Amino acid sequence: MANMIAVEILKEMVDGYKFLSLDDLKIENVEELLMKRDDDVFAERWGMVDCELGRIRKDRPGELRYGIPIKERKYIESIEEKLYFRVYNSCKDDDLLIYYDDLSAYISDDFGLIAEGLYFGYNNAWLNGLLYEYKEHRIPCGDLKEIEGDLYDMLMNYYEQCNK
Repeated sequence: MANMIAVEILKEMVDGYKFLSLDDLKIENVEELLMKRDDDVFAERWGMVDCELGRIRKDRPGELRYGIPIKERKYIESIEEKLYFRVYNSCKDDDLLIYYDDLSAYISDDFGLIAEGLYFGYNNAWLNGLLYEYKEHRIPCGDLKEIEGDLYDMLMNYYEQCNK
């Protein structure tokens, strides 16, 4: 079931730096972080979740982009774009810009995956672990802790904690 409310809450939290602050983007060794992101364990799990969401996307007929109505898809893409530029612009060393370009793409793609999971009501322990890492202000890499449960509930619990 489509849940744009959850996606809107995700965007509100991204806009409010609830997942990544500028301090979180001060990375001592961005090359090492990128290698851990490219590690088979992380990349395979990310790809599996994306593939499962791809199957859901294909099962949805109509005037859609990636299985989502164009207006809603553009909204998700606005989250991805905001994060891409936030991460990229946080780089203070011109020699590292190429690495921050990759990191920006990874982080924006992660939030696209999370947003689609929320939109489709998709639950996966690894995807929950991805969201958890951002909730803890860590950039996910390597072998993530898998967390059983509902992605929407996890987001809403964190949203409530942030708004107390």
